[in-house]
Amino acid sequence: MPRQTAPPSVVGPLRAAWGSRISPEALRTSLLPPSEALNLGLSVGALRTEQQQALSGIATSALAASEQPWPWPRPSDYARYFIDGNRTAYEDAVAARQRRLSRAVLALLALSSAHTGRKHETPGPDTAAKRLTAEVANGVLALCEQSTWCWAAHDDTYTRHGTVLPTVTEPFLDLGAGEVAAQLAWIDALLGEHLEHVYPGLGARVRHEVQVRVMRPFLERRDWHWLGLDGNVHNWSPWIQGNVVVAALRLIEDAYLRAEVISLAIEGLDRYVASLPADGAIDEGSAYWWNGAARLLEVLERLRMATGGVLDPSHVEPLDALIDFPVAMSFSSGWNVSFADARARHAADKSWRTLFHWGHVVGNSRAVALAVAHRDSCALPCPIEAGLGRVLVALADEDWCTLDSEPTASTGTSDGSFLPAQVWLPSIQVSVDRPRAGDLRGLALAAKAGTNGEHHNHNDVGSFLVALDGIPVVIDLGQPTYTALSFSPRRYEIWANRSGWHSVPVIAGREQSEGARFRARDVKRISGTDQIHPGGARGLDMDLAGAYALPADAVWRRSLRLQPDGDGVVTLEDAWALPTTPEFQLRSLERLLVVGDITQRPDALLLTPSGGGRRALLTWSGARTPHIERRDIEDPLLREAWGDHINRISWTLPEATVQGVFCLSIGVAS
Repeated sequence: MPRQTAPPSVVGPLRAAWGSRISPEALRTSLLPPSEALNLGLSVGALRTEQQQALSGIATSALAASEQPWPWPRPSDYARYFIDGNRTAYEDAVAARQRRLSRAVLALLALSSAHTGRKHETPGPDTAAKRLTAEVANGVLALCEQSTWCWAAHDDTYTRHGTVLPTVTEPFLDLGAGEVAAQLAWIDALLGEHLEHVYPGLGARVRHEVQVRVMRPFLERRDWHWLGLDGNVHNWSPWIQGNVVVAALRLIEDAYLRAEVISLAIEGLDRYVASLPADGAIDEGSAYWWNGAARLLEVLERLRMATGGVLDPSHVEPLDALIDFPVAMSFSSGWNVSFADARARHAADKSWRTLFHWGHVVGNSRAVALAVAHRDSCALPCPIEAGLGRVLVALADEDWCTLDSEPTASTGTSDGSFLPAQVWLPSIQVSVDRPRAGDLRGLALAAKAGTNGEHHNHNDVGSFLVALDGIPVVIDLGQPTYTALSFSPRRYEIWANRSGWHSVPVIAGREQSEGARFRARDVKRISGTDQIHPGGARGLDMDLAGAYALPADAVWRRSLRLQPDGDGVVTLEDAWALPTTPEFQLRSLERLLVVGDITQRPDALLLTPSGGGRRALLTWSGARTPHIERRDIEDPLLREAWGDHINRISWTLPEATVQGVFCLSIGVAS
């Protein structure tokens, strides 16, 4: 499998820190052998009682599942992506198969006699261990016999061959393929000797499939978009190449080939690290920190351990800032700032141990406190949905497993203790302000300028969110369920991605346009420390006109402020000057996307957050009584975050007004 020549790579932070140590020649010497490279020293005995009970419960469910047919990712569901745009039917079946296999592995771990020194003792004919061994072997072989490990939404089978089914002779290396390869590597590292003792030949089959489906394509093709050779680097890079490293560490026996693959993967990871801004921001949205930045951190940890510390990432720039991003994008431990394709609530696939570990590595106590706040969100130290490797790493971390997550003065883990008073991320032009650091109470304002050409972009320049006591009331919908439209030229046919369903104006009948040239102009961060803005008011100023298809002389100046006294007051002021030609005298609208119950008064609105709590009071000037539009939510991801409906408040600005001012104030109702 000859490696194709790639353009010379920029010397990124990894190469700058590690130099020639990442060459194939050096790696052949420094890498631990495959039998040791993924050794975690895992001991179930280190777990707390409730975690051991959780593993026992998994064993019970895994034994019950072993009597049922395995989930079958149907070819017809694979083809649906190309026929009707549905991608979840196939991906859900794939995920169900992999989760069942992970449960069986964890169940066998809990029951295995490996912890009593009888690792290869053959279980009796009816023992649970024998049934679980068969269950794991069946799951491994099912993956080996699956036509493709690639998800249909990523496969180039249709564009290259005109087919709606996988082309098995040309496997596509995507997120799904990388995940399977890494899962098989972790299974082999944990149970490989036992499985080979009971089912000789299974390990050889695994290695063959990983070689053909992952390693060979990785080395032979250099046109993968996620390599970032064109300068466009995104979260696929660490996600896929991190999994390639894990698989290579365990499943490639040839030392020369193994070092070649890992060196090439580090080169790709370095392009990703080099693309990260100094402030550590992720423009794909906060949810993609977990499947981008966190994946990077995890593979760097694996490389450190697999080289006995030769590749030590502790001081690689800009990891310090990167680790702070989940904190910066938090309204509370349960709610996120949901710009772009972020989710407003944390999904059940987070490895909080990753944030905990790296918070300690770089000395970020806020990141540690946020992770600790989620320590008992799952009975296991990491949910199975996060992936088998993450579960095993979390199980092996004694500090994480034995952590007491009850709020104490010494650990500083009370809800909201990790929250900063101010956040400013200039690379994506996002700010977050709250009255006080470490306190949920009151109003928090998150504001965004930026462009409409970001990764996972929504047309949301000038959008803002407001949380009351840590719960969003003025919202950004975040990520809807992905379909064939999501990453196609028709992306903005999806209603949740359009500016019309964000808290931004409709200007002269126009919504915002997509593309990097549609951006905020003259953006200014107001930090509350200068003489021009006395009283500590903090926020963001910008001209929104550049995000719309308007003449260059059009101006729509938006000022968003948090007055931090007491519970805080959020104010919006829009001042505009539009051309006087007839086509720009169409009606303009101010819009606000909210969730919760609305009580109308003659000159104000009261917003009660979902689930109750204190109410927000909205008052305004520059427009008459607004129109309130209810939108029922059918999308499962959005419904999970916001319930069965949201509301859009629209103020119609005076007719044919080419100049004017609109003001909105949001306070806490007395």
